[in-house]
Amino acid sequence: MVNKAISLWQPWAGLISLGLKQVETRHWGTQYRGNLIICSAQKTNRDLENLYYDTFWYPLRNKRELPRYCDLYFGYAVAQCNLTNCIIMTEEFINSQTELERAAGDWEVGRFAWILTDIRPIDPPFEVKGRQGLFNL
Repeated sequence: MVNKAISLWQPWAGLISLGLKQVETRHWGTQYRGNLIICSAQKTNRDLENLYYDTFWYPLRNKRELPRYCDLYFGYAVAQCNLTNCIIMTEEFINSQTELERAAGDWEVGRFAWILTDIRPIDPPFEVKGRQGLFNL
């Protein structure tokens, strides 16, 4: 069985696998609907590490257990979900999102929101060589 997959930088891939992010924001849309594997990019990024701690880890650590940035998976398939819709963002749609969801994406009118449902972490995650765009896994 061929699955469609997409690679995301950490912490975005990890936030999806943890159930904290249900909308992936992109500058491009897709007609694809169906099963989607979320893969994490292999490279780390100091700016994204700082954002993860400042925006998610420190504020949420008393409410739920979150891994440290260095403990996130890099270069792995980390979650499986259904891509149920892809819509062009409007101001109204953006304003309807939670503060946490808005912090976990690039929200700008005219960009695309990929709506992810039935998100399930992959346990154990497995190594994947990511690619740009949607790819077959």
